[in-house]
This record gives sequence, structure tokens and C-alpha cells, in this order.
Amino acid sequence: MVGRWVGQVVLYAAFAAFLGLFSDWPVYAPYDPGQSLIKLSLSHPGRRKEECRRRSREELAKLSPNMRSPLVCSRERWPVLVELDLNGKSIFARTVNPAGLSADGQSSFYSTFAVPAGHHRIAVRMRDRGDGQDFDYTHDAWITLAPAQAVVVGFVEDEGNFFIE
Repeated sequence: MVGRWVGQVVLYAAFAAFLGLFSDWPVYAPYDPGQSLIKLSLSHPGRRKEECRRRSREELAKLSPNMRSPLVCSRERWPVLVELDLNGKSIFARTVNPAGLSADGQSSFYSTFAVPAGHHRIAVRMRDRGDGQDFDYTHDAWITLAPAQAVVVGFVEDEGNFFIE
């Protein structure tokens, strides 16, 4: 009986030592110490593919009372295009379709970029409609990144502005 207890203690101690060793070794660094990180993280619904229209009085009269909404709006939205430039060179350009079965949700973007620390110019652009080559939202800024610093590039829906923090 004592032999079993001693064997269990030895096995538990070996397992704890194994966990302790690999919890701190080998050292893992996802990026070089002199680099910084830029994270692009945003979700944005594209504009509706069709504008809402008002129903006529005749159309409303044909509907049951609980269905008499004065506006008819298509749910489908345009895909959203986001481009990100660093020091004049494109590092990200992607078009994402809207989420949802009816293509009526948001288009979501998330990507990370390891860049050298220092002074950089960031330009970010977004188009949320499918009728042209112009961008609906743009932002251009100079930032200074310290080694191991992370900044987020995002979008504030209420204000219609990009931010870099």
C-alpha cells in the first residue's frame, strides 16, 4: 500500500516538473523585439444595393394592418473594400461580402502586420458601395511606433471616421 502512494507521488512530481519546465521554456516570441504591430480590426455594413421606396396608398390598402409599413427596403448590401498603405506601399487590400443569409450583415476585417519600429505614414481607405472607384472614407496619418508597441486601426460607425490608437 505504501508503495502505491510513493509511486503516485513520484509520478505526480514528475508530471508537475514536466509542466513547470514547458511553461517557461522554450521562450516564444511571435515578433522580433525591434518590431511593432499594426492591427486592422473593423466591421462595417455596406450601403444597401437598392434605395428604400415609399409604398402607394393602394399598396398599403392591399396589405393587412400589421404589415402596413410605409417603406419597402431591400436587405441586400454591397461588399466593403478596405485598403491599408504603409509608407506609400499597399500592405492590405481586401473586399469582404456582407454576412448573413440575405447578405444584409456587416463585412468584418481583422489582420495584423509586424513592422519595424519608427516613424511611419499610414493611409487607410474604405468603399461601402458598388457604384464607383472613389472611396467613401479615407484617413491619412503619421505615427511613431516604439519597439513592441501595438496600434489598432479601426472605424467609428457613429462618426464615420477611422481611428489609429
